Amino acid sequence: MKKLSVPIISLLLILSLLVISCESETTEKVIEDEGDDKVIITETETGEKITETVQQPGMRDPSEPKYGGTLIALGGDPQGFDAGIMQSIMITETRIMNEPLIIGDWSKGPAGTGELDWQLGHMQSMSYMRGALAESYEMPDDETIIFHIRPGVHWWNKAPMNGREFTAEDAVWSLEREWANPKCWPQASNPPGQRLISVEALDKYTVECKVPPEVQGLLLLYNGWYIQMLPREVVEMYGDMNDWENVVGTGGFMLTDYVTSSSLTYSKNPDYWSNDPVHPENPVPYMDKVKLLIISDSSSQQAAFRTGKTDMLANVSVEDWQLFTEQNPDLNYTPTLPWIPTFPCGRLDKDLPFNDLRVRRALNLAVNQAEILEDYYKGHGAMLGYPFVPSQSMSDVYVPLEEMPESVQELFTYNPDKAKQLLADAGYPNGFKTEMAANPAEVDLLSIIREYFLAVGVDMEIKVFDFGAHFGMKKGRTFSEMIMADTYPYGFPNMHNVRPESASCPCSWGSDESRVAYNTVQQYLCKDDEKVRQAVKEVVPHILDNAWGVWLPIRNLYWMWWPWVQNYRGETNFGHISTHLYRNYIWVDEELKEAMGY
Repeated sequence: MKKLSVPIISLLLILSLLVISCESETTEKVIEDEGDDKVIITETETGEKITETVQQPGMRDPSEPKYGGTLIALGGDPQGFDAGIMQSIMITETRIMNEPLIIGDWSKGPAGTGELDWQLGHMQSMSYMRGALAESYEMPDDETIIFHIRPGVHWWNKAPMNGREFTAEDAVWSLEREWANPKCWPQASNPPGQRLISVEALDKYTVECKVPPEVQGLLLLYNGWYIQMLPREVVEMYGDMNDWENVVGTGGFMLTDYVTSSSLTYSKNPDYWSNDPVHPENPVPYMDKVKLLIISDSSSQQAAFRTGKTDMLANVSVEDWQLFTEQNPDLNYTPTLPWIPTFPCGRLDKDLPFNDLRVRRALNLAVNQAEILEDYYKGHGAMLGYPFVPSQSMSDVYVPLEEMPESVQELFTYNPDKAKQLLADAGYPNGFKTEMAANPAEVDLLSIIREYFLAVGVDMEIKVFDFGAHFGMKKGRTFSEMIMADTYPYGFPNMHNVRPESASCPCSWGSDESRVAYNTVQQYLCKDDEKVRQAVKEVVPHILDNAWGVWLPIRNLYWMWWPWVQNYRGETNFGHISTHLYRNYIWVDEELKEAMGY
């Protein structure tokens, strides 16, 4: 049996507001000691903070846990509240209320050992996970997964659950319900033969899942840390749990108010089962409330943050980050990379020029990636961001561009003359015309790409669709010729982009080599991390060399927060799309906020 225990780790007092960036080159640090109240550490060449301790005279130490207070952040109108009847990836706000059986281990992140930054999830090693509603799991053979439910966990004290204990029967019902719904991700992303076979409660605290042996590790992840546990009695009473007033969970925060297009308010669950993994003597959550303001306009979002009406701001551009930090040096921030980088690609399942590898390589050589990185992204980003991004969480499988074979490195050089020659060799001496399906947010970048393509004779017409229609075209593969493909580095076990049967493989590219790698990953996932890493790293150059997409640089974005938000260092996602769970472990210093005039 593998026990998901929580290590006891002491948080160093000086590391109160640690901001890290594994992809940025740092200069020599100079430490200036100003007595007991403040420690200053110099910044990197790009202006990123490395370490800062802010303790004003008369104020409490930022690293000291504090109870009470309200976090005010931004949110959006959820598409629903019942994760069992829709793609729960689209309603991440429910995860702090309806928990999975297993979650990421907060103590493995910056607050503890620093093994991960918890910005982009992790590479699915169970060593980074800990028990949530299940305190442990085991795989006694290659077709069985057993979850041992944590005794003493209770649903909220709200009708119709009324605080009853969470049991194995609840887990069985939740797993069966989500796997049975074709609209939900488990069935949608796993073809027949790779789905849950059966699940039953062996006793009050034991759940047994039967699974196909070839995807045992993958289904451990799906059943363990993807599927949310939902209350059966609520669904039986109301038909579903989509009405926010009917929501009941086991999580640390309870949804107590929702005003459409205005705000969501969560209140602390006084009976929450968990303690802080870094401070195991402390029950969590620390904060009394979380309030999410629904502000659609970007300028209004920035104004609310600038004036201290909100405590955090996500996905800040380089230009806005520079302006914010110039205006208020007290702000804290961390750079991050996009969860889902996108790249232009053409369909390979139709009689189109993209079927010829020479054409695909020509399109890469036609684009000046270095110029895009320096001019369009202001030098804040990375040249290579697929199939993994250069983050701490993916460092075990990320291969830097300079370590790639020459044929891969060539794809990141600007060589329009060779691009023209390759097009001529492929039978297109005068280029060709094509169509790109785009959403409104992609038009600016694609307009730049279009000019590069025109220089080698490829006339790409950009057709703009609204976000919903564009997403449907991408998943249904109904676009005519080209589209901006989503990539999913954080969900690599599925290797969606290189499996034509996946809805997340819009160009329909795959190869024998990528299939062997996929099969190896499935064989050893959650069993032998080193074999998984080796299989992935070995196939990456092959995938890039086949140029199914036009490999573009990826840009940095910034997460920013005020100093009164403490024990936070930019964590966004620990587990699988487990956004917002960090709110259980951070605290707000209301005294500091008032002292700063907000």
